[in-house]
Amino acid sequence: MAYATTIEGTRFTFPDLRRLLAKATPERSGDQLAGLCADGPVERLAAQIALADLPLKTFLAEELIPSEEDEVSDLIARRHDAAAFAPVSSLTVGAFREWLLSPAADAQALAALSPGLTPEMVAAVSKICRLQDLVAVAAKRPVVTRFRSTIGLPGRLATRNQPNHPTDSSEGILISALDGLLMGSGDAVIGVNPATDSLPDYIRIVELLETLRLRLDVPIQHCCLGHVTVAIEAMAKGAPVDLVFQSVAGSQKANAGFGVDLAVLREASEAARALGRCPAGGQVMYFETGQGSALSADAHWGVDQQTMEARAYAVAREFDPLLVNTVVGLHRPRIPVQRQADHPGRAGGPLLRQAARPADGRGRLLHQPRRCRRRGHGRAPDPAVRSRRQLRHHRAGGGRRDAELPVAVPPRRGLRPRDPGPSAGPGIRGVAPGRAHHGRAGPAHQRHGRAAPGPRRGLPAPARAGRVSDPTEPAKPAHAGTPTLRDLRGLTQARIALGAHGAGLPTGAALAFGLDHARAREAVWTPLDAAAIGAALRAQGLESVEVRSAVSDRTEYLRRPDRGRSLAPESATVLDGHGPGFDVAIVIADGLSATAVALNAVPAATALAARVRRAGWSLAPVVVASQGRVAIGDPIGARLGARCVVVLIGERPGLSASDSLGCYVTFGPEPGLPDSRRNCISNIREGGLSVEAAAGQMEALLRAMLAQGTSGVALRRGDPADPKALPDARD
Repeated sequence: MAYATTIEGTRFTFPDLRRLLAKATPERSGDQLAGLCADGPVERLAAQIALADLPLKTFLAEELIPSEEDEVSDLIARRHDAAAFAPVSSLTVGAFREWLLSPAADAQALAALSPGLTPEMVAAVSKICRLQDLVAVAAKRPVVTRFRSTIGLPGRLATRNQPNHPTDSSEGILISALDGLLMGSGDAVIGVNPATDSLPDYIRIVELLETLRLRLDVPIQHCCLGHVTVAIEAMAKGAPVDLVFQSVAGSQKANAGFGVDLAVLREASEAARALGRCPAGGQVMYFETGQGSALSADAHWGVDQQTMEARAYAVAREFDPLLVNTVVGLHRPRIPVQRQADHPGRAGGPLLRQAARPADGRGRLLHQPRRCRRRGHGRAPDPAVRSRRQLRHHRAGGGRRDAELPVAVPPRRGLRPRDPGPSAGPGIRGVAPGRAHHGRAGPAHQRHGRAAPGPRRGLPAPARAGRVSDPTEPAKPAHAGTPTLRDLRGLTQARIALGAHGAGLPTGAALAFGLDHARAREAVWTPLDAAAIGAALRAQGLESVEVRSAVSDRTEYLRRPDRGRSLAPESATVLDGHGPGFDVAIVIADGLSATAVALNAVPAATALAARVRRAGWSLAPVVVASQGRVAIGDPIGARLGARCVVVLIGERPGLSASDSLGCYVTFGPEPGLPDSRRNCISNIREGGLSVEAAAGQMEALLRAMLAQGTSGVALRRGDPADPKALPDARD
């Protein structure tokens, strides 16, 4: 059915409800990339005027995504309560907005109405509300959830303590968690985003957090933010799991990109409740949503991001969650094999804000406990997210996740690759006897094949935050054997024990923080010296080819990620002469950190190439792609006729790591593949995952992919009886 309105003699027509909702949406880069947004502000207002006149009943008669093809739509239809909807069933979207703002829409009325609202209704009314309207409506609707602590009480702010560590070191996680608790952070949840989704590490992390809770006798709940299937396995083995975490989306296909469906989520919820750790009437699920997830997975059905986000809330509502973590911006699925981790010191989103979004209150109308974590770029954050009703979080180290990194745009010199040189010998920590841990002796980095922490190669050692001594702080005697602050800071790169002077940081800590900002900005804007990378590859005996994406400059690269995924026409022609086909192709792309590529890409490619040759696989020339995104490996691999493509790319810089290299491995590369078809290995750098350890994991992925003929969420893993299965990352 078509919808139309006329403004000053100009007729605006919208062919269907999906198009009307999309055109009425405030401008978002994700909708621009999908080709859904309005052509300008006048067309947007025309769509909003038409939407305001639309009866709410329309959303029951016209499905945006057919329920026979999508289990989320089916869930929405089955859960709709006609009796609850009856009081507002005669209203238009515009009249519904006015009712929401009236005194009649009090907390009791909104609670009774909630089961009668579909996500599409809520999304529609939010599109014609001002920011003040959204805050006012959300403030009327308290949502209180409970586990050991209570979240959402009026006037009380709950925070998340997320003591991540780049190598999942137990000591590093523990000291960061303690530092956060000392700052009063963690009453919402103490959650660790693991570097890998291996079952042994998941169990180790939840046992560590449980021990911390019991030893300190604190009324908090904890969570390991691993994939839900790993959580189910852990619970089956009796692990002390409080909350089960999972990313969810607003369509069945997008959830499949996360490797889940409603049945898996239901199984996890039931398993968590069966453990009996949650009090009666409490909640056991912890969800994350991402407005860009459906776009990333090519699973949006032509529906705008704002509406898809509301549909994701409907998925969450089905399982009565304790928390819903809202991520804004393009969103990668959590692949359950060595997925991308969110490490301490890494900012919570890309350096430029691409899709700023107000705290719109849609989750409150759908009875959702919500927090907001931004992950977009291009605009300043909306001040509404600082409303006292918006559940925020802190990480050990002073909330680095939400730190904005303003990016200057002066021209930069290209970075030359580091000479691989000889392998580093063991340091003191590598040869000293370590404490036994779960039957495994030695420090975490030694047990897991990672490089010991150390200064960044090719860069001056940073002055870590808080490590400049404060002359006004009196020295305190330490008992024999008691670790000093210096000892504790050596366990993690997180900013711990910073100290304070009034409401400010010590001078040394403030300047060190600024230095890390500067390094991160430099990493984003410094161009890659592709010729030097190619020369370094040839010096290692590897043939190389230089190509470019369709991006014209760095500014366009940051604003148009779609162009960074495709090849420039002349580059496509260059690759055509390098057939006829290979088992493996290696692509080096600058991504968001030329620093990471210059330091780590050539050693990683060299180590992987040696393993590929030993395995008897054919290797294509290494392709160096300037201004490339992860998905540029797809057209490159297809042009080379490669069975598998390995993309080595600079990861988004964080405030303590601007030199982290990521690796994405895909079977059967071809343009247009969703991210759910890739497997990720992250944090390849000194102090994180060593080059050799990463090369070993790449080889394991390639073996499993070539044996199974697939990649991404479909790749089987962890079954010792299955010779084709990928072993756990640390087996």
